[in-house]
Amino acid sequence: HLRITGAAGRCGEDEAAVRVRWQEAKLQWAGGGAGAAEAVRLARALLEEVAGDGSAELSALRVRLERTYGGWLDELRAERRAAIEETLLHAQSAADALGPRSASKALYEVGAFYERQAAALELDASSAAALAARAQRSRLESDLRRLRRQLVAADAEEAAAGGR
Repeated sequence: HLRITGAAGRCGEDEAAVRVRWQEAKLQWAGGGAGAAEAVRLARALLEEVAGDGSAELSALRVRLERTYGGWLDELRAERRAAIEETLLHAQSAADALGPRSASKALYEVGAFYERQAAALELDASSAAALAARAQRSRLESDLRRLRRQLVAADAEEAAAGGR
C-alpha cells in the first residue's frame, strides 16, 4: 500500500492509487455479505492513510470516503452509535469547507443516520433519546434548507459568470 505524502512528485500517483482502492472497496460493498465487511476494512485503512494528508487533491475524496464509511458502519451496526456519529459529523465539518454541494451530501448522510436512529428509537417514543434525536433532526433539516439556498445561489452565480 502506498503511503500518502502529498509530495509534489508522488501526489498524483498516490491520489490515483487511493481512488482505485476506494473503487475496489465500493465493489466489495456492492457484493454484500463478507464483501461488505471487507469493504469496511478497506475504507478504514484508506481513511488512516489519508488522515494526515492536508492536500487539496485528496480533501474531496477524503470527505466522500469518510461519509460513506460512516454510512456503512451504521448499516452493518459495526461500531457504536457515538463512533459512527463522530465519523459522519467529522465528514460534514470537512465538507463545509468544500462548498455547498459537498456539504449538502455530507449533511444528507448525517441526516439519514439520525433518521435511522430516530426510527429505532420510535419503539420507545417517550424516551429522552428519542426526543433528542427528533430535536437533532429538526436542526439538521434547518441546516439542509440553508445549504440548499446556498447551493441555488452558488449555481446562479456560476450561471451569471458563465453568461458574461
